[in-house]
Amino acid sequence: MKTLKDLKSFYNTTLLPELRVLEEERKGIVRKLAINFIVIWGLLGIYFCYCYYYQRFQGPLYAILPAIICFYAWQKRQTSLRNSYVPVFKSNIINKIVDFVDEGLNYSASSYIDESDFIISHIFNIAHDIYSGDDYVCGKIGKTEIEFSELCSAYKVSTRGGTYWHTIFKGLFFIADFNKIFSTKTIILPDKAEKLLGRLGKTLQSRNKKRGQLIKLEDPEFEKYFVVYRLSNIFSVNSFFF
Repeated sequence: MKTLKDLKSFYNTTLLPELRVLEEERKGIVRKLAINFIVIWGLLGIYFCYCYYYQRFQGPLYAILPAIICFYAWQKRQTSLRNSYVPVFKSNIINKIVDFVDEGLNYSASSYIDESDFIISHIFNIAHDIYSGDDYVCGKIGKTEIEFSELCSAYKVSTRGGTYWHTIFKGLFFIADFNKIFSTKTIILPDKAEKLLGRLGKTLQSRNKKRGQLIKLEDPEFEKYFVVYRLSNIFSVNSFFF
């Protein structure tokens, strides 16, 4: 188990030199972006001034098309510079932090929790249209198998006004092996309904059959913050999802 002293020593001897180098690179990227912004949008401004002064506008296409080209060039340049920095940061910093926490952990910058694991957790009962993530960590700490990663899932809603994306989950999704065998699957969720609606919220929770059977626990402190459901007709499991 690493101590605070170990962390400070690791930061000063290993991370800090790398962070200083990366900070200079970041400042260099910011300078490049500023120069590119001035050049790209400055050229567009000169073009508009030229066309206006010499009356060269012969339709909306003469104004819209150059603006689209400049916007595309600006976005392309931003993405290029970002993609040159982020992988280096992850390799030099995040990878070292994971190794420091425990040598039994493995890190992959582009991988993420398998979609099937996300679905069988039953934490989110909404079908998603997109599912992505990054910064996957897996391995064993002591005798406990763990894996986690950043995840983003969302579903699409199409209306007359256009298409909109609604986020289902965006954050760190954590799976841990629990050294116990359960006869049913247990779902633990933040207790938002009871906090907002009191007893009415509790009643609504008990009638949420999609979640399963509402379980009342003996710990009142835990009950303040979490609601627990038990799903029937599911085989034994020994993993927890967060």
